[in-house]
Amino acid sequence: MQALSESLSEIRERAAAHEHSGDWNAAMEAFERLFQRGVEERDPFTVAGALRGSARVRRRLECFEEAEEIAELSFEIAQRNGLKGAAAQAVNGLAAIYHVQQDWTRAAQLYAKALDLALDAGDDSTVGHASQNLGIIANIQGRLPEARARYLESIASSVRSGDKVSAMTAYNNLGIVCTDLQEWMEAELYFNRGIEVAEQVGDSGLLAMLHANRAKPLIHVGEFAKARLVLAAAYTAAACIGDRGTLAEVEVSRATIARLHGDFAAAETHLQRAITLATEGDLEREHALALEGIAQLRWDQGRQVEALAQLGRACEIFHFVGSERDAARAEALLTGWKAEEAE
Repeated sequence: MQALSESLSEIRERAAAHEHSGDWNAAMEAFERLFQRGVEERDPFTVAGALRGSARVRRRLECFEEAEEIAELSFEIAQRNGLKGAAAQAVNGLAAIYHVQQDWTRAAQLYAKALDLALDAGDDSTVGHASQNLGIIANIQGRLPEARARYLESIASSVRSGDKVSAMTAYNNLGIVCTDLQEWMEAELYFNRGIEVAEQVGDSGLLAMLHANRAKPLIHVGEFAKARLVLAAAYTAAACIGDRGTLAEVEVSRATIARLHGDFAAAETHLQRAITLATEGDLEREHALALEGIAQLRWDQGRQVEALAQLGRACEIFHFVGSERDAARAEALLTGWKAEEAE
């Protein structure tokens, strides 16, 4: 039982620590305690914040209906008490609930509402989060110029608010969209900046992802030695936290380097490792990335029929998981191959 003298700030810190470590039950208990204290002290700011935290935890636990109800209650309390920033944060949290369920239309509508509320409140942190999430949805749906603009807006807002976590995530996403636009130098620049921030913050998960993503533009411009070093850093960081998704992407990139050097046996080994990692983690997108890699290997080996079949399967999975930018890339390759076959 927590001491009766525990302050609101101490409860907030305890709840945040449990949430950060992924101890969801302890986090939920702390947010419930924070809510009770907020009610007792007639503090609507604390009550609204506690409810937002409870909604986030329930979202993590995939209790979506409960999370939605609690987020909506947080918004109502904030709005009725003139807490504009808290209202914007509540709507952003509500949007995230639809986001994780891949309801892109509803999520985008709510993120746009959160952005408007945050701009009105002068809440740069929420402006950064909402802009970034709108960018993520635009990127997923293949609207790359819009995604880039949203990420740039997010970085500017995150820098103003001092939110390093949001900034480094936006740098990663901006690097990804520049890679998709084949703007290789810009992509590496943004990934490098994200890595610098991630190292300052000490976020191993995002650091691993940033290194893995940085390797892609390096591979495209032929800087293979540098790409290998970057992939080694990504693998080390991802292995430390058991991040199968990033480990699988590292293997796909290593396979690409091997294939481009004509070492088909090594490429095959890396791709099979990627398939295993994706299967063990039930990671559909990473599985599709590995299938796309296998298709490219088979094409280079002169096994066109198998290549077309594997790439077609990858396209289906990309569509299934809602990764339209991946699907667009794979379908463009598939169309080119079919045209080459027809000739």
